[in-house]
Amino acid sequence: MVNLFSMIMFAAYYTYTPEVYRTAVRGRGVGVASGLSRVAGVLAPVVNSGLMAAGVGILLPMVFNMAFMGVATMCMAALPIRTKGRALD
Repeated sequence: MVNLFSMIMFAAYYTYTPEVYRTAVRGRGVGVASGLSRVAGVLAPVVNSGLMAAGVGILLPMVFNMAFMGVATMCMAALPIRTKGRALD
């Protein structure tokens, strides 16, 4: 379920953000985000296995993931930029 909702979230982000930011800024932002996601993809299993070894269980990492997705979704929903009818740069 987490994977389903994260894919829906990414679809919304990748649809909305190209309409908001100029091409130069968008390219740099996508590059930075892609690099950070790769670093997080390397670190996540290490952190998760450390938490599991400490006896935290699997629920806490899932709750953190869903909380970060929720915060990111609320931030995106709070953007007051109307993109209908605007030209892309």
